[in-house]
Amino acid sequence: MSFKRWNIYRANLDPVVGSEQGKSRPVIVISDDHINDLLNVVNVLPLTTRKDGRNIYPNEALLEVADGGLPNDSVVLCYQI
Repeated sequence: MSFKRWNIYRANLDPVVGSEQGKSRPVIVISDDHINDLLNVVNVLPLTTRKDGRNIYPNEALLEVADGGLPNDSVVLCYQI
């Protein structure tokens, strides 16, 4: 399978170590397409559903429904690469 930069895929992030995100969840690929074609690993950032009233912190990014194609607004957890 070919993974493309800035595309969203579902990934199984288990097992969890420390305070990482776990379970099956959407992730956004941030590694370059050329590297993705060469290696059998990619760099991703996990996404989580934005709950009402949740703040977006400086090390996170908001991905709105219209931009990401997901059913809910999501938060990109940039610190959990």
